[in-house]
Amino acid sequence: MKHRIKGKKLDRTKAPRESMLKNLAASVIIYEKVKTTEAKAKAVRPLVEKAITLAIKGGLNARRELIRRLPQPLAIKKAMEVLAGKYQD
Repeated sequence: MKHRIKGKKLDRTKAPRESMLKNLAASVIIYEKVKTTEAKAKAVRPLVEKAITLAIKGGLNARRELIRRLPQPLAIKKAMEVLAGKYQD
């Protein structure tokens, strides 16, 4: 039974799936557009939205949380400086 099972496996085990989603989220933040499958796009959307929400909040704790969630420093910098101002409203 699949009761209370959330999320898609995307044909990967846990660690590679999490790594792929983190890298895909960082790519979406850096390039603001990526070409991927519909399933991966649906899986990464909440991660990107939460990262942008954290960037809007600003502050040291939000930056540390972004460091934990995104593997690339360029993605963190762009989220905090560019996207936070763009999506402030």
